[in-house]
Amino acid sequence: MKGLKSNGVPYVDLRTALKNDFDNYYECFFITDHHWLPETGFWASGKILEYLSDTYNLEYNKTVINENQYSKRVYNEWFLGSLGKKVGRNWSGVDNITLIYPNFITNLSVETHYVKDKTTHVTGDFLNSIIVQKNLQYRGEYPTSEEMNRKKCYAAYTGGDFPKQIVKNNRATNDTKLLILRDSFACGVTPFLSVAVAETHVLDLRYLPENFSVQDYINEINPDAVLCLFSETNLVELSQ
Repeated sequence: MKGLKSNGVPYVDLRTALKNDFDNYYECFFITDHHWLPETGFWASGKILEYLSDTYNLEYNKTVINENQYSKRVYNEWFLGSLGKKVGRNWSGVDNITLIYPNFITNLSVETHYVKDKTTHVTGDFLNSIIVQKNLQYRGEYPTSEEMNRKKCYAAYTGGDFPKQIVKNNRATNDTKLLILRDSFACGVTPFLSVAVAETHVLDLRYLPENFSVQDYINEINPDAVLCLFSETNLVELSQ
């Protein structure tokens, strides 16, 4: 935070907001996994949108951060996260996981670029585009391969980790375009940002080629805002 401030980079310290809005910091995270809960990701998306609106006058429909406009489907004792897999479910227990989805009409076009030069295109409502419901079938399983390890319950949100994902909101009421530089913590945030703006571009720097230039991509798409949303362990030096 000190480094960002000294270099004039604006930031939102979600740690402070968590402390103000929740009684217990640990209730915001899974027990068996290092990621935050989908409920926390939804909350974080609201904080980010409020900041962008207050600071840069970015327009968005306030409905998308109204919790009453969403339904929740709870899968009880369903998710065994990476930490739980290390120590065993008899020690850690198994987490619940919540599928949060809007009650209002949505239509999203999602373009996902994979590591091995594969690209998929899906258009549909929230539950059938940005949510990959088939990943919820992996109930408390231990991975038999690296591929299955990526297809855990948490990866129902956005489908998991990819080099690049582009989401176009076909029912957007604005022309706002966001670029998100992310790691897996953004899985639970991106879906809710994507229904608030016209276009969301997502880059995971861990999986992009070494010669990829973030600056060139910014110049190409000309976003209204660039968000860096990743944990400190994944900080990398961006190529210019």
